[in-house]
Amino acid sequence: PAFEKRGHHYELYETARQGFITTEYIDGRVPGGVRDRNIFLCGPSPMVSGLIHQFRTMGIPEDQIIIEDFNLL
Repeated sequence: PAFEKRGHHYELYETARQGFITTEYIDGRVPGGVRDRNIFLCGPSPMVSGLIHQFRTMGIPEDQIIIEDFNLL
């Protein structure tokens, strides 16, 4: 589809079945890894906070991590 023609990729991740998502999981699915890429995060605050901490531990600069606020009402 058009989404993939623009070079985007999406993947269903089921926390109930697979556990919490990790930076290792994400890094392993991005060709060449995430080190030289911008990282866009959107999701529940605990997930986003955990991933930010993990990416920073990997040495990803803060300015490469972009966050979209997401809150369930």
